[in-house]
Amino acid sequence: ITGLKPEKLDLEGVKKVHKLLVITDAEIVDRLEMSLKEKFTGLKIYKSKDTYLEIMDESVSKSSAIQFLCDKMKIGLHQTVSFGDNYNDLDMLLLTGKGFAMANGAQGVLESIPTHTLSNDEDGIVYALDNLVGE
Repeated sequence: ITGLKPEKLDLEGVKKVHKLLVITDAEIVDRLEMSLKEKFTGLKIYKSKDTYLEIMDESVSKSSAIQFLCDKMKIGLHQTVSFGDNYNDLDMLLLTGKGFAMANGAQGVLESIPTHTLSNDEDGIVYALDNLVGE
């Protein structure tokens, strides 16, 4: 997507890592996800695409960021809206007052979130927001 060429880095001496993103074939991502979840605790491990596996500390999530912002701005979660299309969005979609799964979302997300909107390519966020005004 970015056109960047991957390179191997020496990670010795690195004390803190924000997130690891593994990009490879879908079958390898599936096997790696299962294997890591069996071997490690304290991590969030999920696919953000069929070929992307994200690995981070369990305290890091979109829902914890929204909770932090709501607390800081003194806004109730019931007053928030979120949009997402993949598994890394699921916790946020379930937390907010109104969570919309994008039509182009992963099947598991579409099955877990009752409210859907048009796809990203069809301006689904604009469509949902326009229709929220009438609620």
